[in-house]
Amino acid sequence: MSAELIEVIAKYDNICNYIHLPVQSGSTRILKKMNRKYSAEQYLALITLIKQSIPDVALSTDVIAGYPSETLAEHQDTLYLLREVRFANAFMFRYSPREGTKAFKDIDDVPEDEKIRRLNEIIHLQNKISKEENQKEIGKEVEVLVEKCGKKNPNQ
Repeated sequence: MSAELIEVIAKYDNICNYIHLPVQSGSTRILKKMNRKYSAEQYLALITLIKQSIPDVALSTDVIAGYPSETLAEHQDTLYLLREVRFANAFMFRYSPREGTKAFKDIDDVPEDEKIRRLNEIIHLQNKISKEENQKEIGKEVEVLVEKCGKKNPNQ
């Protein structure tokens, strides 16, 4: 995401102040193994720029728990990043091998029960953060865009 795009989002009222910016991990070493072109520090710097430019922005992300060779310390780095950014929402998954990906050839050395434990820790933290962030919206009047009636209930 470029600084120019951030400026455009900040400048125009008709652009939703919501950005989905997948991070995957809070560990720079794991990000490099994932073939990501950014470090955890660069990601956090980008988030700082976004929040300074768009103060009421809502952010969401994707996170993977238990990527091959991820240590407990690197898992803690991911939890730290979640606490720092305070995403409104996150799509959270445990690592599973996918044919055709860079990691498919790596040894999947994080035990399944540990992946699940780490994922549950991430989910618990993110649910807590999401609830706290949503609580800040209580009592605010906001503009919404309604696209269509609900499928199950046309009154919604």
